[in-house]
Amino acid sequence: MTLAQALKDWLWPRVPAQVAEAYVLAQYERLRGMAPMLYIAIVLIIAGAIAGSPQGPVWIRLGVPALVVTICVTRMIVWLRRPPGLPTVDKARSMVLRGQVISALTAIPCSLWCLNSWALADPDRAIYFPLYMAMGTLSTAYCLSMLRGAATFHLAVGLGPIAMAMLLSGDRMAISAAASIIVTSGFLFALLRFQHDRFVELLVLQQRMVALSQTDPLTGLANRRALQDRLEKSVGHARGGHGPSVLLLDLDGFKPVNDRHGHAAGDEVLRQVAQRLSDVTGTDGIASRIGGDEFAVLVLPGSQRSPEAIGTGLLAALALPFEFEGHRLHVGASLGIAVWPDDGTTLDQLLRVADRALYRAKGASGDEAAPYGVHALRRAEAS
Repeated sequence: MTLAQALKDWLWPRVPAQVAEAYVLAQYERLRGMAPMLYIAIVLIIAGAIAGSPQGPVWIRLGVPALVVTICVTRMIVWLRRPPGLPTVDKARSMVLRGQVISALTAIPCSLWCLNSWALADPDRAIYFPLYMAMGTLSTAYCLSMLRGAATFHLAVGLGPIAMAMLLSGDRMAISAAASIIVTSGFLFALLRFQHDRFVELLVLQQRMVALSQTDPLTGLANRRALQDRLEKSVGHARGGHGPSVLLLDLDGFKPVNDRHGHAAGDEVLRQVAQRLSDVTGTDGIASRIGGDEFAVLVLPGSQRSPEAIGTGLLAALALPFEFEGHRLHVGASLGIAVWPDDGTTLDQLLRVADRALYRAKGASGDEAAPYGVHALRRAEAS
């Protein structure tokens, strides 16, 4: 990594890809909460500034402030009328980007107005206009703290030109005020960066906690809660009657493995079962462990294979022996299928129907306890 790249990453750290969507939604939520208050504050500051505006061209004294006030009031109404709740990530990203563009377009005329007003004002009143600009810009940058680009742009464009003009004015008071503005802006930028780092860390931690709450600790597969969430999401993507399916698997002959070889062997068999389920399922579904030696596979609506084809592949994969410390262990499986919405619309309903199908499959095999058997799968009729 070059020095320039390292400096860039330090000044402007990237948002990790795994929390990028959550970060966008957080930006939108913060903007929705702060935008109305920000616009009210800007209007009040501008109203006070207009009262002390010097004589000069009308477009400077009244035109630019009127334009900014119109934008602020319009955007405040837009934000107040937005429905509660979070939009989709794409919509949130679009609205955040629009807010950044509008804030940037507002900062430019405000900066020009401040420069012109400061230059035209009487010496004893000129200092008030940088003060107005500093209050408005710092307030805006704080409210837009989740939008680093917009906040930094406001600091640079809103305060940079007037601070530079004051430094070059030769007036000691103006130079002192400009130095204070620059130092305060630097502190705020550092605060924005610190807040960004802490917030990203919080998002990453939250993501890890969610992953832990939805993952089976032994096998690494999804757990029942995650299966429920994925079912609800997949139902929303069902088209033309092709909905998700649930395949319920129960291992046969697993207890003798624990009894003869110990729980370490049983845990290893469960991990290998999980790996085989994931390999066979691929991108067509979600493999999960829902408890003990019971597993379930959610076949997604867009699967290129039928639930029966996937089920046959799962049973064939589990018929192969498992390896543990030089021992070849044999564990069979039985499987039942339930299809949404014919067999149920909730996970509990689908699992109950699949469970009945599974035990009918066991009964059809004629030997429920056969440790090496692969019992024929059978779809249950909803009842």
